[in-house]
Amino acid sequence: MSDDLTPADTRTDEQKLVAAQFPAAKESDFIIQYYPPGQAPPVLPKEKQSLDANARKWMAAMGLSREQGTNMATFIAEAIQQTHPLSANERVAYKERENVRLDRVLGPGWDDQLKPANRMIREVNALHPGFTDFVRAHGDNAPLIMELIKAATIYHARKRR
Repeated sequence: MSDDLTPADTRTDEQKLVAAQFPAAKESDFIIQYYPPGQAPPVLPKEKQSLDANARKWMAAMGLSREQGTNMATFIAEAIQQTHPLSANERVAYKERENVRLDRVLGPGWDDQLKPANRMIREVNALHPGFTDFVRAHGDNAPLIMELIKAATIYHARKRR
């Protein structure tokens, strides 16, 4: 029952179930480690502070649970470490290797599974610009792609699409 101040819950039973199974976390709930334990500086460098703030906004906008967001942060850090130092030619070879990994794990036609993830990425980017650019820069990492596909499944179930 709702009163005049509380809007009625119009979610479907499926949406309520998804929300209960995967409770969306707040930006501050995600655990993001940029350094090995004991090696973090007292203050994060400005570029890491910016990445941290953006990553938290993106993950909260995707409706990730604390656990999902923490996992996503791990994959984001791995993707950055693996792709940041690569030259253009190395980047092409890296992408080809990661695509082979995705073929093995997800099967042929896995790129069809990216469509909901791409829609989620565009919607999150509309709220918090920079997400699309980040994914373009570091999104060739197979584990990160798989994590984005999983996140999109929950994101769209939450929105019932």
